[in-house]
Amino acid sequence: MSALRALPVRIGFLRAETNGSYLQRLAQANGLQIAELLNRLGSGPAQPVQPDEAELYLSAAALERLSHLSGRSVGCLRQVLRCVREEFVLAVPASKGCLELAEP
Repeated sequence: MSALRALPVRIGFLRAETNGSYLQRLAQANGLQIAELLNRLGSGPAQPVQPDEAELYLSAAALERLSHLSGRSVGCLRQVLRCVREEFVLAVPASKGCLELAEP
């Protein structure tokens, strides 16, 4: 994988924000479609993220990519986004999808 650079626009976090919401806002702030941002994180669901309808779970690899793209450390992301904490990170082989949607 080529080196990822932080997106030009960093955004703050909303209280009790879901991963899906954060990713939607990060994509929008940087002029990207959500599908384009998800592709940068890895493989996963084909359907668009609906922040109010589902939570988006990430693998460790996708979380690391999000850290690079967002300009935030993994530790920072884990402090504010509940579903990237260690107990929620997907345990998947590198050959499998990095993203998963789940009903709230």
